[in-house]
Amino acid sequence: MRSSKYVPPGHRTRPAFPALPARCAGLLVFLLLAGCSALPRIDLESILEEVLVRPGPGQPLSVERPGHFFTSSRGNPNWRVEVPVETGISYSRAVMEFDFVHGGYHSSLFHGLCNLRSDKLLVAVQIRADRSKTILDRGNGQSKGAAAPWQPGQRFHVKLTYDAAGRQNTFQLSTGGRVVQTLTAPTAGRPLATNRVLTFGLSQPRVADNAFFPLWGSRFYDLSIRVEP
Repeated sequence: MRSSKYVPPGHRTRPAFPALPARCAGLLVFLLLAGCSALPRIDLESILEEVLVRPGPGQPLSVERPGHFFTSSRGNPNWRVEVPVETGISYSRAVMEFDFVHGGYHSSLFHGLCNLRSDKLLVAVQIRADRSKTILDRGNGQSKGAAAPWQPGQRFHVKLTYDAAGRQNTFQLSTGGRVVQTLTAPTAGRPLATNRVLTFGLSQPRVADNAFFPLWGSRFYDLSIRVEP
């Protein structure tokens, strides 16, 4: 899976060549000396995407995926991105927003919508099909649920906030420009990022316990992740 670019607010990505890591620079020199026609085609764009503009210490991190970037299918059920958090910085809040077109249900039970993880699960959102219910999973075996107008085929906007400092999860669902649900629950008190690991995922990788299903057929758009110190 190709990593997403992230750019701190107020910055623009600069040309990658002056800041190429050593292995990329060596590869370019090798291509020039050996001649590209004798070599298999190499996706240089994917290599250069590893050159990232990082914010200064204590600045927010952001990940953006504009437009349509993922459709869940049986061959590719879930999507995730690693947020490049820094060692030694205490992060207070993460805000994840995206649009998705509901692709329908595959069971009367639970369907994974999204999740945020560090070394453990921080928060996850599931949809229970038979009750048209949002489930806000706190990551500690406890959850909170409430009915919502989950209509297959409809486009929704999701905003999920994990407030580590305030110890509060907030889920907000909108459709047609109108907020139709706001659901809150305490966090389990876990720090936002440990051991430089923070990942955000959509749908889920497999059917679990014959009760938790991916959102096969759902299409995802306009992802924005902001992580604040």
